[in-house]
Amino acid sequence: MAVNFELFDELEKGEFTDFRKIPLFIYISVIVLIVTLIPMSKALQQKTVGWDKLIHFSVFGVLGFVTQMAISLWSLLYTGILAVLTEVLQKFIPGRFPDVLDFSTNMIGIIIGTSLWELVRRRS
Repeated sequence: MAVNFELFDELEKGEFTDFRKIPLFIYISVIVLIVTLIPMSKALQQKTVGWDKLIHFSVFGVLGFVTQMAISLWSLLYTGILAVLTEVLQKFIPGRFPDVLDFSTNMIGIIIGTSLWELVRRRS
């Protein structure tokens, strides 16, 4: 069995990380945490019924896109952990609750967001 050392060469060259995009990556990560962990009133919960899945999909889609752009090697792992973490932490936030369907929507958004970045990167 041969070991592929090209991966290690790419890691050493920093080809998996675009350090210029790290501030944007951090900014979007913080926005996702704020949006998903802010306490919600009953009135706001009722207004977002039906829209919440679109919001989850969009927010995590943008996160997936930006994360893939900034740290492509670890993007799925990072965004997946963040999706799990936000749903678990919602258990402790007033007016929020963890939901498997929200987590699934988060992951679909992440996968589509990272895939879109890869399409953009390969075309340019």
